[in-house]
Amino acid sequence: MSETTFTAIGTRPVRHDGVDKVTGRANYGADLALPGMLFAVVVRSPHAHARIRAIDTCEAGKIEGVRAIVTGKDIELTDAKLAMGEGAMDLKDMSDNLIARDKALYHGHAVAAVAATTLAAARAAAALVKVDYDVLPPVLSVDRAMDPDAPILHEDMVMEFPQSGERFSGRANAAGAMEAQEVKPEPFQILDNSFLVEEAFNQEHRIFQNIFGAVHQGDGWLMTFTQEWPAPSVRHQLSYTLAVGSAGSTTAIGDVLLNYRLQVWEEGKGRPAFAPRVSVIIPSGSPALGAGNGGIQVNLPFSKQHRDFYFHWNAGFTWLPRGDRQDFVAPAFAGSAIYRLKPMLNLMLESVVVDVAADTPAGGVSHTGAFTLSPGVRGGWNLGKDTQIIIGAAIPITWTGGDASTGIFGYFSYELPFGK
Repeated sequence: MSETTFTAIGTRPVRHDGVDKVTGRANYGADLALPGMLFAVVVRSPHAHARIRAIDTCEAGKIEGVRAIVTGKDIELTDAKLAMGEGAMDLKDMSDNLIARDKALYHGHAVAAVAATTLAAARAAAALVKVDYDVLPPVLSVDRAMDPDAPILHEDMVMEFPQSGERFSGRANAAGAMEAQEVKPEPFQILDNSFLVEEAFNQEHRIFQNIFGAVHQGDGWLMTFTQEWPAPSVRHQLSYTLAVGSAGSTTAIGDVLLNYRLQVWEEGKGRPAFAPRVSVIIPSGSPALGAGNGGIQVNLPFSKQHRDFYFHWNAGFTWLPRGDRQDFVAPAFAGSAIYRLKPMLNLMLESVVVDVAADTPAGGVSHTGAFTLSPGVRGGWNLGKDTQIIIGAAIPITWTGGDASTGIFGYFSYELPFGK
């Protein structure tokens, strides 16, 4: 143990004001009486929760010696914030707590204040202040506050998530706060890697993606390559698609697609991601593959996560103008559900409905519906920051005109950053 002695710690210093305090001679703030000083009395709400319809101060103002009567309407509204160290204080909240404007929020909430030349005059005037209350149900327990139908104290208050700026549209009470602060599902690590159904996600800034797909079905096969680039950020995306396939025993080139996609909505609470795409079809392919006709393709993809599921749905059409012959117009609809079995392993079920247009001997165009249901799986590896490889496989089953055919589909995607 140290033998160090201190001059103050461990001693009994003299309390210089002690004698005056214990004998009643000490003066406090309430003991001061200065020339021209006024006395104040606060009028407080007898209700724990009540709307203030009106405040009548006419009779109170007639009391001799009354100099001022203040209510919430005399306090200027503000939405300013006051910086306080690491945080900030909302001056509106402070003002509303100082004196109620439209509502009394707790028993004893100040609703008016009277200043007079004497304490007796201030008390007499305060007793004459008439407040017309619309008494509302109070919230008197934690359990009641968490009820979805609990009374709302602050109707104009909203909850906002500072990082995203997103505002919660639910009720501004404890129940709403609990709903807003529910743990959000972990984001999918595999995105924009569907096989047949387009997802509504553009490439992020300085990241591009190479996508290879191959399908063998019936007596034919088709391979495609798509490369996607941000232009220059996630808002706009440019890409192109090349195709090669078989027509009987012949290998032929398909048309080239030049694609633009606009990220109209990013996914938010209660809102799916939405990124419409417009593609220009360059007539560079072989008629043996049904190509060689320029045109336009439009697709409207939506995407929304729900816990460990991602849902995607599309609607669009392909238009091929053909001069003297009747144009081909083929609508298409698609939808998929993707289940996250593990962070980097997803089960997939995709479906596509398309209209297949074909020339008739009479010079017209026939339309045949085709429905494809394709169960599949995808997985991959994150090789580093913004670098990812995804592989996948599916078994598409297509029904057309009463006939069914089963194929096999393979997928490979390599996503990586470019530039600095």
